[in-house]
Amino acid sequence: VAWIDDRTGTTDLIYYRQSTDAGLNWGPETCLSDAVVDCEDPCAFLSGNTVHAVWSDGRTSFHEIYYKRSPAIINTPTITSFTPTSGGNRTRVIITGTNFTDATSVLFGGKAATSFTVNSNTQITAIAGTGTTGRITVRTPAGTGTSATDFTFTSSENSISTTLPHGSSMPGLTAAPPQGPVSLPTVSVRSASLSATRVAPGTPITVTADVVNTGTVNGSGSIKVYVNGELENSQGVTVNSGSSTPVTFNVSRNEPGTYSVYVGGTNAGSFTVDQFTPETILIISGALVLFALILGIVYTIRRRTC
Repeated sequence: VAWIDDRTGTTDLIYYRQSTDAGLNWGPETCLSDAVVDCEDPCAFLSGNTVHAVWSDGRTSFHEIYYKRSPAIINTPTITSFTPTSGGNRTRVIITGTNFTDATSVLFGGKAATSFTVNSNTQITAIAGTGTTGRITVRTPAGTGTSATDFTFTSSENSISTTLPHGSSMPGLTAAPPQGPVSLPTVSVRSASLSATRVAPGTPITVTADVVNTGTVNGSGSIKVYVNGELENSQGVTVNSGSSTPVTFNVSRNEPGTYSVYVGGTNAGSFTVDQFTPETILIISGALVLFALILGIVYTIRRRTC
């Protein structure tokens, strides 16, 4: 969807948002027009995996048509199958589908998996945590994929037992002591923010993420930052159990426009790169004042001559 927006109070700009689940959820707003003039007649449409947008504005002497496209941004993950279809805490589940490469989280019945590994763009191995029966969900910066059927949680883990006749034994077989739950880390991004929301071209912005470990042991993870859905940077981090730590990135853009920033699957907000720097605006303003003074002097001289 694209629309005209006058949030700046001075110029009508063209903004755009997309939904990858038929309107249930919407992605961040993106400013498409970078001209400091009023824009009109926005239109957005989808062809294959490419979104196209057109509008008109009067940045030249005439209103002309302008166009932008976002190549292959609808790479929403899909889940085609998973095995096994039931289990308890710490069950190893193989998830098959598409567009898994940049997966940021896996959920079982709305509860985060204890851990997961992206084996390929079409396969994920996830360890189920404590949860309830429900659909499996894979999240990426491009959207969310959900299984068509439920993963059924059992009351306890699957186990294999051997029952021997009373009083008998097997050579070399010793009963193993009961084992408690396996301790695993759960490192994730709790929140993220930007140091600024409007900057001049090329000005760095600091992206700060609060990374938390809700597991029972110390753990590590790779934290990735995305700008307009594309991977910008990543860094490893180690977080103690039950603690959090800040992670920072620097991003910048030279092209005017509005850019959305995600750290993992957490929205950090968006920033706008202005078309003109403050120095350029000051120079233009000074030139206009000087031009006005010259016109005033010429007008005064002509009046006196007449």
